[in-house]
Amino acid sequence: MKIKRSLILTLSFLISFSFLLSACEKNYQKDKGELLQLQINASEAESIKEEVKITESTIETTLKPTTETTPETTPETTPETTIESTTVPPTTTETTAKPTTVKPTTVKPTQPVDPSGHVAPVVNAVQTGEGVLVSWNAISASDFDGYKVVMSKNNSSPKYSGDGYAAFITNASQTSYLIKPNQGYNGGDVGGKTQAGVTYYFSVTALYADHSVKVAGNAVQVAMPGTYVEPTPAPDYPVPSVGASYNGTTVVVTWNTISDERLDGYKVVMSSTNPNPAYPGDGYEAWITDRNVSSYSIKPEKLSPNVTYYFSVTALYEGQDDKIAGNAVAVTIPETHVGPTPAPDFPVPSVGASYNAETGKVLVTWNTISDERFDGYKVVMSDKNSNPAYPGDGYEAWITDRNVSSYSIDANKLSPGVTYYFSVTALYNGQDDKIAGNAVPVQIPTT
Repeated sequence: MKIKRSLILTLSFLISFSFLLSACEKNYQKDKGELLQLQINASEAESIKEEVKITESTIETTLKPTTETTPETTPETTPETTIESTTVPPTTTETTAKPTTVKPTTVKPTQPVDPSGHVAPVVNAVQTGEGVLVSWNAISASDFDGYKVVMSKNNSSPKYSGDGYAAFITNASQTSYLIKPNQGYNGGDVGGKTQAGVTYYFSVTALYADHSVKVAGNAVQVAMPGTYVEPTPAPDYPVPSVGASYNGTTVVVTWNTISDERLDGYKVVMSSTNPNPAYPGDGYEAWITDRNVSSYSIKPEKLSPNVTYYFSVTALYEGQDDKIAGNAVAVTIPETHVGPTPAPDFPVPSVGASYNAETGKVLVTWNTISDERFDGYKVVMSDKNSNPAYPGDGYEAWITDRNVSSYSIDANKLSPGVTYYFSVTALYNGQDDKIAGNAVPVQIPTT
């Protein structure tokens, strides 16, 4: 009897254990499936985040709890066995990226400064009814020489001397200049004269230390007022054929004579830097109006040993409006070159000039010269050459009274809005020696 009871108890235990084992296996499979679901959800979240390129977001994945209860199993011949349900708490995965704030940086504009310490002009330009008014800040540096007002058709950053100039202003307090249509221009790509309806870049270059330092200001693009008119093609003018050679003392420049009735004269030009020099961009050494002259000797003191110079001749036609440059010739000055004995020291005129609105005249003034070798004063002016001198630029007046120190020029003879350069050349020793004074620019008012 005891053995039978023991067998029944053992059998009941085994049956209960088998049910318990089955329930545990089901819970294990359930937990495994929920873990796999977590991995899938996390993977999907990362995929969505990558697809839409979320940089500042919060991804929250919540797995809803799953509750499963093992049903009660009651064997007919065994005690009741209950397996309690297992609940998996909700799992939340949260990723938060904090936004990054970048503070803006403000750069305050400053006046441009050349590495040498010289200040560049701050330039503005506006179109007016009469032309383009270029303005800039005044410069007070101790070694300041002047302002070159510059413009260009194609160069967005024009500067002197590469782009020529419209005016050279030595008065440090003058801070504006009006450029009109059809106004003359020296060098550059402007074409000799400004044109209505054409857009130019305007700037100002400040000169320091005897012109050895040039600092360009900013450029402003403005259209010249008026309607552009296609220029009439220039007629075919004879072109000078130029030669040049060193004769042991100096360089002699030669060219063919031109008999064209439209010829005004020849400008002899030289440069140590430009292999194709031409007037007006490179200035000139001599202005010869006799059409039959075909040579010119460069002053020996203007040549330096071991330097290569380029010589040319520009022929001027039709009131000097049309300029035709000849070929250039290179000549290297030998090391043995010695200039002539320096000329005696002659007094140099100190020149001033100003416009008087009441009289409508330009008053040119200078210091009187008492040197016994003195012959007289030549009052000179030019609207093209910023350093006019006699005889190259002609003269307005010839004054032999050494005590005279001024001369008035009627502004009605001059063009409104144009800048003229005034100077005085003192002549000595029977007019063989000519000493030019400084030049002063004066802009003639428009009203």
